[in-house]
Amino acid sequence: MQIALIYIAILSEDESKNLAQNYQYNQKALFSSFVTENKEFVLLDFDNYSESWIISSIQDLLNQFVGVVVVIQNKEKAKIQPIISFLGHLLRHHKETMFIINNHNTLISKVLSKFPNDNIYQDLEVNQQKEILFHLKSIFLDDRDSQI
Repeated sequence: MQIALIYIAILSEDESKNLAQNYQYNQKALFSSFVTENKEFVLLDFDNYSESWIISSIQDLLNQFVGVVVVIQNKEKAKIQPIISFLGHLLRHHKETMFIINNHNTLISKVLSKFPNDNIYQDLEVNQQKEILFHLKSIFLDDRDSQI
């Protein structure tokens, strides 16, 4: 039983061309190390410039997991239509998705308002994000064990 940890970076056009120096992708490295140490999580990632087949493939995989946690590194002024579409898919098929949101984007906040407030954690420090992930792990895995 594993939990999908989906990391979404919202990038400006310039940032998408220079990923190695990008803050959002440096943040992703923190989650990569977390997943390496916590085998219950599988890290999947994309950004707002990813090809549609990548996002579609991630959507297709989600039913294989006992839980879904989405981390979004927001940026206010960026192309976000692929992210909005992905969130719409989660809203229709994975309403119990948990979110860790860093920074603000008005349109994404509007879509996230359709999910239960208890499912959304915002603007946490890295250590707090890790604590939340441990907490969510216990919720997802304990819920699954109690259903068996």
